[in-house]
Amino acid sequence: MLYANENSKGTGGLSAALALFGVSGEDLAAFEAFMDTDRDMDMSLLKDVKRIDLRGGIEYKKTDALSKAIKKELLSPVNADKMNRYVNFIYAVGGTMCWRLLNDAVNDDMAHTYFYRGFKAGHGDDCKALAFAIKVVYASLQRYGFDMPKKEDIDTCLRAAELTDRENVTGRALMLIFAIDQMQKGDERAEKALSLANKVIYDAKTCTKESRALDHSLALMAVCACIDERWIDTLVGAMKPLDSVYTNRALIGLISGLRIDSKRVYEVIEKEPAIVTPEYILNIPGKLWHKQKLAKEYTEVYVRAIKKCDEPLHAKELETALIESGAEYDKKAFDIQGKTRRRVMEEISAQYDHGSIIR
Repeated sequence: MLYANENSKGTGGLSAALALFGVSGEDLAAFEAFMDTDRDMDMSLLKDVKRIDLRGGIEYKKTDALSKAIKKELLSPVNADKMNRYVNFIYAVGGTMCWRLLNDAVNDDMAHTYFYRGFKAGHGDDCKALAFAIKVVYASLQRYGFDMPKKEDIDTCLRAAELTDRENVTGRALMLIFAIDQMQKGDERAEKALSLANKVIYDAKTCTKESRALDHSLALMAVCACIDERWIDTLVGAMKPLDSVYTNRALIGLISGLRIDSKRVYEVIEKEPAIVTPEYILNIPGKLWHKQKLAKEYTEVYVRAIKKCDEPLHAKELETALIESGAEYDKKAFDIQGKTRRRVMEEISAQYDHGSIIR
């Protein structure tokens, strides 16, 4: 029986658990031979291993069985050689989604450490880029938001994007955002970065099931504009057919939320009037200097944004920035101050049973 094979060197439970994920009998035989610690690690055993699909939902009973097997056969006690071999096998079979075959058994920091050490043993100089790629892919696909890891140096980010599976568009976009954010115009690596960006943007439309791939591709376009302003036209064209409210919220949320020089990105893309719509202004985060800048440079659009704002307190913030910016506008024609004040009072009154006591 395959799973009871005495040559498995104590990996029978792991083999059985991996079988639940769709690893074939032939590939499990390769796994058992690869995990044999009486022999040197032979990466050639993995060259014909077939990929399994680790996207989408995975039943708890599968992850639970694998987690228990990992803890029993690799971590009790920790067997560094076996763990290195295991990491390289799951990468061969799962690509940059292979974290799904380890991260449920250990915490995220330990998983990253095991991936780095395993790739050091099996992939040499690519170990840092591969470990970073998996860390970013893992973080980018978490259902309830993500705590994005700190970016690595430019070359590591670019190599990580190259090594990441085509279907992991969100992760690839983030790695390129991190790389380009560190570049200045004229960087000799810019051409390579922009070429990779073009591929990511194409794949966001054609070959991924990731729900936020398109959002991340828009953020990538915005960052690309920092080293080549022709990308602004690409961004404008991509946003035109999309829902403006959702798209602006998503784009600005990523620019402001990622660990990048967001001020630099805003300064570049806001040179293009087609970008700065009322929906764009309404989603700018709460930095007064930014609102004042937009109020000064795009006064008419800014006033329209205030009129469209259906949140009284937010409208008041926008109005304050407009007044303090020193921008010239027809106060009587727009009557912003009066309308905003009335909306704020109505909002406050609604919080009380006797709204009439509010004056």
